[in-house]
Amino acid sequence: MQCLMIRLILPILVFVLFCNQVFSQTVTPPVLTEVSVIQKTGDVKISWNFSESKEITIFVDDPNDPGVNYPSYDTVATVHNDTAKSFIHYSANADQVARIYFLKAKIVTQSGTVTHSDPSEHFPTTHLISSFDTCNNSIQLNWNHQYTLNELYAGESDVHFTYEVYRNKNSEGEMKIYGPVSDYLFIDTDIEDNTTYEYHIKAIPDHYPSVKSTSNYVSIETDLKQSPDYINPLSASANGNNTELVFEIAPNSEIDTYKLLKSDSPTGDFDTLKTIVSDDFLINATDENSKPDEEISYYKLISVNECNLVTTQSKVINNIVLNVENTNSKNILSWNLFRNHDMVSVSYEIYRKLDNDDALPIRTLQNANSFTDNEVENFQNEYLTNQFCYYVQAKLTNDLNNNYSQSNTKCIFLEPKIYIPEGFTPNGDGRNDLFIPKFKFTQARFEMKIYNRWGNMIYKTNEYKGWDGTEFNGKKAPTGTYIYYIRITLSDNQTIEKRGNVTVIYP
Repeated sequence: MQCLMIRLILPILVFVLFCNQVFSQTVTPPVLTEVSVIQKTGDVKISWNFSESKEITIFVDDPNDPGVNYPSYDTVATVHNDTAKSFIHYSANADQVARIYFLKAKIVTQSGTVTHSDPSEHFPTTHLISSFDTCNNSIQLNWNHQYTLNELYAGESDVHFTYEVYRNKNSEGEMKIYGPVSDYLFIDTDIEDNTTYEYHIKAIPDHYPSVKSTSNYVSIETDLKQSPDYINPLSASANGNNTELVFEIAPNSEIDTYKLLKSDSPTGDFDTLKTIVSDDFLINATDENSKPDEEISYYKLISVNECNLVTTQSKVINNIVLNVENTNSKNILSWNLFRNHDMVSVSYEIYRKLDNDDALPIRTLQNANSFTDNEVENFQNEYLTNQFCYYVQAKLTNDLNNNYSQSNTKCIFLEPKIYIPEGFTPNGDGRNDLFIPKFKFTQARFEMKIYNRWGNMIYKTNEYKGWDGTEFNGKKAPTGTYIYYIRITLSDNQTIEKRGNVTVIYP
């Protein structure tokens, strides 16, 4: 009876012991510690932490079969080495697209039983993309994963990361510039022109923070159109109704678009007058119909890039408005000062032009805004000079290139000096026998008429000769006051008319 019971109980015990042995082999999934993209190859280094396994199988998503809710997976390799803790997936193409990996472990018991672990957490590579914003001179980095694990892997573990951004400038060495953060965006504004920048991201998994996984590398060469280091205003000169402006552009400039701005105040709002496209280093601009003989205007030139953003702007320059007035046979000149930002001395060279003669410099003043021409009467007495024209040239004394800004030309008309006697004695003694105006210019036509006190004309001539006191009837005009009218036509067809009284005396 006892033997029978033993025979019945023994198989049950063996079965229970066997089941306990099999089901006690609960295999913890291996821990993926690193999934890094190897620089400039697209290969992926996969590392793990698992000590029990005789065999590790590596799986990767199939980029050609993304599936509807989750991707399908292919077997990358099976590692049979107990001591192996890493594997390189060649031709992973992870520099072009994010890849997702997970592991499974296989354990073989002493009795030969094969047990597989659950899948490890799905661990994606970090895929980095970049773009160069030439308008704002910045580089934008975005990194993301091929799939959003929280949404696509319901029931499977997710890996959470923080990130660090690394930059290499002109091969000077790797440097962390941002992070750690949980964001997927970084904008680098510390950008220089004609510089090569290389970036990569290091992802730090929450479950294994001691190991950082590296993204693919991206490289960008900043090739901005070089803005001019400076724009110098050289001159603002009146030319009739226009103002002609010249600006010097720094020779390093690669920009070819400029805007001419104008204001009625040096510190006021500037409006765009015109857009100028030129690759010259001297920009000539014209403000048409600017009334430079009446209005003071302020100008500056700015360079703009392809995004229409201002990159460089000049200092302000203004035109010079000259005024001339005649007082007591003197011509008084006054003008507004030429705007000088560099605080250097400004010389004002004054030019005078008489009638049809060439303009000649007559005086140079430093930092002045007025001048009195005291030589007017001398020129009136010497020859026909009824038009005095002036202009002023402003020059910076440290300008070795002799640039200057020229004011408007201002003319003032003055009658030539004519001496007309108040009386004469036509008694034939050879002294003061004629009434004749005296001047030192050559007239084109001359006319003189004499009237008596009742308004009757008693003498007329169209030749330049004096009146000897004889009337039309051949008789001598009696002593008394007479009225004269003199009309002189000049060579430029201008006329001078004089009216007055002359006294006839017989001593």
